[in-house]
Amino acid sequence: MSKKRGKDDAGGETPGAFSFRAFLDHLTGFCIVLLFLGLLVGVTLGIRPLERRAAAEIATRPPEVEIRWPAIKSETGSGETWVDRASRESLEAAVRDAIGKTPDPTRGDVLARIGRRMEASGWFAGAPTVRREAGWKIVVEGDWRIPAAVVRHGERDYLISWDARPMPPQYPVGATRLRAITGSALGPPRDAAGGRDFTGYWAGEDVVASLELLRLIATQPWAGQVAAVDAAEYTDNGRLTLVTTKNTRILWGGRPRKPLPGEAGTATKLERLAHMHREFNSIDANADHLDIRILQSPPTIQRSATTVPGAGPQ
Repeated sequence: MSKKRGKDDAGGETPGAFSFRAFLDHLTGFCIVLLFLGLLVGVTLGIRPLERRAAAEIATRPPEVEIRWPAIKSETGSGETWVDRASRESLEAAVRDAIGKTPDPTRGDVLARIGRRMEASGWFAGAPTVRREAGWKIVVEGDWRIPAAVVRHGERDYLISWDARPMPPQYPVGATRLRAITGSALGPPRDAAGGRDFTGYWAGEDVVASLELLRLIATQPWAGQVAAVDAAEYTDNGRLTLVTTKNTRILWGGRPRKPLPGEAGTATKLERLAHMHREFNSIDANADHLDIRILQSPPTIQRSATTVPGAGPQ
């Protein structure tokens, strides 16, 4: 006859006796493990459909594109940009074109493609930064090329930066307030397909020399009287000519950093123009042609028959 399990005299479990409490402890632990495994399986099986659903929902709307435009430096700090509306819209369209119909436009390869497109656009000094931000947004920012002047070639004015890099905007002759470089030997750079190329520099030392002269005069009190630099003689003779807003001409000579042999230095030329500005309130001394290159001599002034006698030194 079998022996019943029970408690010993001290109230403990006798060896071989059934323990209901231990059974409950093991059962509880087993249920917890089952519950954890169930949750893990549910998450594993459910996350993929959720991801697909989220991706499908996101793909139905394009990402927000934000290009950090260069601001106009002003005391008010208004944050306005000098990039015109048409150019802004063109750049934003280029970003969206680079995105294409990619289901996830924030992938690394897509962002890299946008960066290459922006770098070749002619607006940035180097490769811009393209990144994803919260809220399904793509942000583009970088160092912008700074407009310096327009190069007049044919019947168009082409925007150029201070470091002689071409920029996309082009205008009818005289349509902007920017100073012009005229008489350049070469036109805007072209790529192999014949389109405009913004990846390099405007070819020709004449354009570089003209930009150097424009930078020199930009801070002078009389700079507003200069409308253009004529570089037509630079290739053959190394000479530049200032054209005033009155369409009169001042023969400057060699580029500021390399004056031609036998001509006055750059500091002397600037002082002569400052003198004309003080004496006549006009850097051309109210003459049609003014030659400020001569060493140790007053500038050579050539007047037209319509010039008022006594308007300046003869």
